[in-house]
Amino acid sequence: MAELSVAMLALFAHMKRVFMREKAAHAREVAAAQGKQPGRPRKLSPAQLAAARAALREDQPVGQVAEAFGVSRATLYRYLAHNTEQI
Repeated sequence: MAELSVAMLALFAHMKRVFMREKAAHAREVAAAQGKQPGRPRKLSPAQLAAARAALREDQPVGQVAEAFGVSRATLYRYLAHNTEQI
């Protein structure tokens, strides 16, 4: 009898996980249909990144450029590294 109870509990737990996955997948589909992107919003737009690159080409210090755009130096370096265009 105890084995049957354990098997039933395992079945219910499995069903709950399946329903949660289906619900999450549906929510992602609805969000994608509405044009929403998952994850954290970008700190710098492509136009801001281009402006930051231009400022760095004019030999402005990285810290000053980062401060002007309201990001840390590490964030600016990360954005520059992920973009294949050269400074």
